[in-house]
Amino acid sequence: MALSNAEIQKQWRERQKTKRQKATDATSNDLRRPFHDWLAANRINWDEFVIPLDIAGITPPEFEDNRDPSSATGEIDNNTYAGKRGSIARAELTVDGLLEAARALAEHVNAYKREEISARIEELENANLTDPVTRKDALADIVRLTKARDRLDKQVRYTLPEWKVSGE
Repeated sequence: MALSNAEIQKQWRERQKTKRQKATDATSNDLRRPFHDWLAANRINWDEFVIPLDIAGITPPEFEDNRDPSSATGEIDNNTYAGKRGSIARAELTVDGLLEAARALAEHVNAYKREEISARIEELENANLTDPVTRKDALADIVRLTKARDRLDKQVRYTLPEWKVSGE
């Protein structure tokens, strides 16, 4: 007898769940040498990680031992780290955290710039523009500022190598 669409979907979900359970991640036995040991021998180009953080005034995390991930402030519930062990888990969480922090900060910078640019455009629109030269300069500024504000509508994409392995 033929399977219904619901049964086909259920089987597909079960296959996907099985693949995820076989994932090669920090908890699998596939990664035998701890990340911190590997990193100690492979520090070529490590400055590509350290220098941008230093420029931003952020102390880079260290991966000199194999301790499990934990909250820096102690305010994050330990259940957040369930199943995450060792320096590789700390490194993976660092990538995730930096990406999320960058996204959130970019939203704040974007909102600030939008608000400030819109305020300048409004000031120029409400200004006394009786002098032709002043009017011409103000219109040019409005066009320039409007283009800048329109660019803030766009999304930026960065290409990163995969750092999480789930499934085959």
